[in-house]
Amino acid sequence: MTASLLIVSFTDISKDPRAIKQVEAAAGRYDVTTCSFGPAPHPAVTHIELDPNGSYRTGRIMQQIDAIAREREFFGWTFDRIPFVRQLRGALKGRRFDAVIASNADAAYAAMKAVGPAPLHIDLHEFFPGVVFDDGSVEAQRQQRYLDWLLRSAARQATSSSTVSPLIAERYSSWGLAPTVITNSAPSLPLAPTPVSDPIRLVHSGNAQTGRGLRQLIRAVTRTQTPVHLDLYLVPNDEVFHAELVQLAADAGERVTLHPPVPRADLVPTLNKSDVGVFVLPPTTVNSELALPNKFFDFVQARLAVIIGPSAEMVALTRRHGLGIVTEDFSEDSLVAALDALTPEVVVEGKAASHRVAEELSGDQQPQQWTEIIDALVGGGSRPR
Repeated sequence: MTASLLIVSFTDISKDPRAIKQVEAAAGRYDVTTCSFGPAPHPAVTHIELDPNGSYRTGRIMQQIDAIAREREFFGWTFDRIPFVRQLRGALKGRRFDAVIASNADAAYAAMKAVGPAPLHIDLHEFFPGVVFDDGSVEAQRQQRYLDWLLRSAARQATSSSTVSPLIAERYSSWGLAPTVITNSAPSLPLAPTPVSDPIRLVHSGNAQTGRGLRQLIRAVTRTQTPVHLDLYLVPNDEVFHAELVQLAADAGERVTLHPPVPRADLVPTLNKSDVGVFVLPPTTVNSELALPNKFFDFVQARLAVIIGPSAEMVALTRRHGLGIVTEDFSEDSLVAALDALTPEVVVEGKAASHRVAEELSGDQQPQQWTEIIDALVGGGSRPR
C-alpha cells in the first residue's frame, strides 16, 4: 500500500517555490494530499483548498472571552480560535497520514492537532520568532511570547526540520531544532551576462511592502551622480503603499520605471536584461537582519552584479564571490554613496562573478534534498530535528 503524505501550508502552495519542490519530490511516489489556500499545485495530488477570507461569527460574550484569553496569554485557546486554524481542523477531521510536511510552525502545530501523531517535518521559511517588530510595547512583547510558545509546541512534535540559511539554522537550536539548510535559490538557467547599458540599469523585484527600503532606493536613484535607471517589478500586495511608490516613481522622472510583476517563470530572464540587482533591507526585525532572500539568488542566476546592505548572510556570499558592492549601512546616504561608486568596470566584474558561481548557487540539488528528507520521514527516519 502506498504511504500517504500530507503537505500543508497557510499560504498558496501553487505560488510557493519551496512547497512546490516538496510536492514534485513526492507526487507519483506517495499518496500526496495538499492542504492550503489557492488551487491544486500538481495534477497528481488530492487538494484541500482553504478559504483565505473565511471567518467565524461570534457573539459578544465569546468576543469578550477571546479578548481575556489574549490578554492573559492563554495561547492554546487563542490559536485554536483563529479562523483559518479552525477551517483546517474541520477540513482534515478524521483523516490520518503516514507523514506530514508543514510550512512554518503555525501550519505544523495546527496539522498535528488535526490529524494526530505522525512523523512531522517543519520547513521554516524564515526566522519565525523574529518576524515581530519589537517597539517595546506590551503588545509586541506578548506577540513575541506567543510565537515562542507556538514554535516550542510545534518543535516538540518534529521529526525533522529545514530552513533557509545557516545563521537562521543556528538560531533554531534554542528550540531544540537542527534544521537542514535549503536556500531559496533558483534553478540554474543557461544565461550569460549582457553588455552593460548606458545608463546602468538597476533592478529590484518583489513585494511592494514597507520596511524593504523601497522609498530610500527610489530617492537614492534620483540623488546619485552616476547615470543609472531603476526598473521596479513589484507585486502590489499593499495597495496604499504601492500607490505611494507609483507617485515616487513618477516624481523621479526618467530615472525610474515601475512595472507590473512578471510570472515567476519569466522573472530571471527578465532580470537578465538589467545590470545590477539592488536590495538594501533595513533590519527592522530579527528576521530581516538574518535574511537570505530568493531575490538575491535570482540576481545571481540573472548574471547581475549586486548592491546590498550589510545583511550578514548576503554579505558573506557577496564578498566570498566578488558579486558587487556592500553599503556601509542601511541608510539612504550609504546607498547613494554605493551608487556614486558604481562604474561600468565594477558592473562587468560583478556580472562575470555571478556567471562563474551561477551553477554553484543554484537550487539544482534541492530536488534530491527534498527526496531524501521525504523518504526518511515516510520511513520513520532518524534525521536530526
